[in-house]
Amino acid sequence: MVHVFVKRFNRKLQAFMNSCIGTFIVFFILLLVTLYLECDRLDKARVIHEQYLDYCKMHESCGQEHDLTMSTAEKPTSFMSFVLLLFRLENTDVSRGRPTMWWSIFPFTSALQLETVYAFHQSAVKRLEYVSIDADYDDGYAGRILPPARPLKCCENDESLPQLKTLYNDIFKRKPGQFVPDRKNRNLLFNAFYQYFVLQFFDVNSNLTVTASQLYGSDAVSERSMRSFSGGKLKTLEFNSDLYAPNQVFELRSSVFSKAWKKSISNDGSWLSRTIARIFKRTDMLSASPMLFVMSTIWVREHNRVCDELSQKSPAWTDEDLYTTARNIVTGQMMIIMMNEILNVKLRPEVYHHRVENIRGVGTPIELYLTMAVSSLPEKLMYNSTSLMHFSNTRQVLEGGLQNAMEFMVNSKMGGVTAHNDGALTESMTKALITLSREHCLQGFNSYRRRLGLKSYKSIVEMTRNSDTAIPLLRLYQTVEKVEFLTGLLVEGTSSQVLSTAEVLTNSYIINAILTNNLTSLDSWVPYTFGGEDCFKLVKTANLKSLVCRNMECDGLDIQLYAK
Repeated sequence: MVHVFVKRFNRKLQAFMNSCIGTFIVFFILLLVTLYLECDRLDKARVIHEQYLDYCKMHESCGQEHDLTMSTAEKPTSFMSFVLLLFRLENTDVSRGRPTMWWSIFPFTSALQLETVYAFHQSAVKRLEYVSIDADYDDGYAGRILPPARPLKCCENDESLPQLKTLYNDIFKRKPGQFVPDRKNRNLLFNAFYQYFVLQFFDVNSNLTVTASQLYGSDAVSERSMRSFSGGKLKTLEFNSDLYAPNQVFELRSSVFSKAWKKSISNDGSWLSRTIARIFKRTDMLSASPMLFVMSTIWVREHNRVCDELSQKSPAWTDEDLYTTARNIVTGQMMIIMMNEILNVKLRPEVYHHRVENIRGVGTPIELYLTMAVSSLPEKLMYNSTSLMHFSNTRQVLEGGLQNAMEFMVNSKMGGVTAHNDGALTESMTKALITLSREHCLQGFNSYRRRLGLKSYKSIVEMTRNSDTAIPLLRLYQTVEKVEFLTGLLVEGTSSQVLSTAEVLTNSYIINAILTNNLTSLDSWVPYTFGGEDCFKLVKTANLKSLVCRNMECDGLDIQLYAK
């Protein structure tokens, strides 16, 4: 008996020792990998630093911008910092876009993790509450994160800022054949879903909550124009026996962009000129981009499909009953997909109902408008094998079919938002956004980082992590504190583990808008709101692939958000 016990004890001891040895080996390998990556980063930083200093010495232009030593972010760190980096125990919550939760390794903590993440994002939005503005600084626009840098009358033709043409050509313009794809390999379907979702925040009545106004209209008049008033359905356009979204009227009623766009885009004949001209003539915006047109068509089809399903289950329902319930279901799916697949934060409102704060604004901050409007696209959008997919031509979608358009979006990479990567398709938009930011006297990029709770950059080279960008920026701005808000957003160098300043700014606003939506409230996030248990399950399990394949043929088409 004792012999058997000893044998069992030895086996368990041996298994324990093997487990400890295995754990130690894994830990040691991870530590070596971390050390290697950090050393590689430091080597690259030294090269950039040396190039930067060579330029400074040649032109005698460093001044106070750089003290000829490596910045804090580029200096070698201690062994303990490597260990902390390995376990991510540093105080980098805001820059990583999520709170540090060392206890998340324990089971049964998923609900608490989500609750912590939601609270983190809501606290970020509270930190960005709007400021009061003196009369000399008031531009008549309600939402701002920071007050203007100077009285608005001093912002016209500010000679301290680089000329727009020089800034664009030296910093933003992409050279032929040098397209930089998104570092995460996200495709144009990802870009289209995101841009379509945030369109609703450009409505002056959004109050920073989800309204789905880009699909259902921003007011009573536009809503009625989109409804068929038959079976709860939306109007459709029939072409070659297929149904598409109609030419919807989407009036951009917020006046934020009108002045800048009218000034900076006159008669250049670009796609954006034609788009803006149509907007201000109150014609359709969604057809201005085939990709937005595709997304609109998918959602219109989904709404009408849900109406058919609801009418079969409840034949006695009126047109209004069917429309309202289908709208709830579709809006719920939009929010689930945005959270789960675009932002990678699970949406489970029930875990947060007890502490949700109803944080809403009187309008979308102008800084958020600018950040959400930034986009990067390939040099040419090849559609099929013979023609270009122009932004002003949605007829290609109608003639080629929705499946071909979707295949193009799935297989094409979106561009990386970085320096020297703005192509012809987005040039006019980028120039218009810079003009707008200057007319509203936005403070410098570092000021917004401090407002967000992020560390300000000590030098231009630290901000860009690229000497090819840092050197011309130094010539244009002299110091990092003078770098404009939008310029900083577009040239900032980031890593895979840290969110860009633009992402830190937008993600919390979007998550808060979803959490404070009426549909996700305690009283509404129940089966009754969505027409029963089956439809409520449809909402909670929504994903982009199933949404697309319910509303078009997906044979041989792998619907995903990342290009191969």
